[in-house]
Amino acid sequence: MTSSKPTVMNHRLLPFFAITLVALLPIVGASLMYFGGYGIPKDSVHNGELLTPPIPLPAMMTSKSNELPASWQLISISHSHDCKTSKTDTSLNTSSQLSMLNQVKKALGREADRVSIQQVCKATLSQDVLTQIKGNQDELFGIIDPIGNLMMIYPANIDQRSIYKDMKRLLKYSKLG
Repeated sequence: MTSSKPTVMNHRLLPFFAITLVALLPIVGASLMYFGGYGIPKDSVHNGELLTPPIPLPAMMTSKSNELPASWQLISISHSHDCKTSKTDTSLNTSSQLSMLNQVKKALGREADRVSIQQVCKATLSQDVLTQIKGNQDELFGIIDPIGNLMMIYPANIDQRSIYKDMKRLLKYSKLG
């Protein structure tokens, strides 16, 4: 008869342990994912190289005025021999890069007014910035956020659909710019 009392006690504590387990399971699972890296997908959805941390750029490159709101910027970083030439006097290769960025901007549709396009000469960038973006390539594309940080770069041979997909996703989830 004494053996029946512990089974009754176990049946009474079963709901308590079940509720405690259900409450602690998400906390333990989240801790394993955060601290151990278990269950986190290795694939990414972006097509360019995401710069972590983003590189703050000089104010002269990121906006024409100090007024808010600033816009997202698609930039073409080129290695031009004469950086003082105007945008209309640049080489054919650079103008084709700018026209590709213009096509990306037009494809954004109603979100196109949140994006501006700019050409940046490598000579205007500091050596520190060039090292961080691995500036050994002659030409690159990049995305600057409204705060003025270079956050993503692309090689010159990238397909414009890849830049378009990244910009579409950024504009969808961002309320800035």
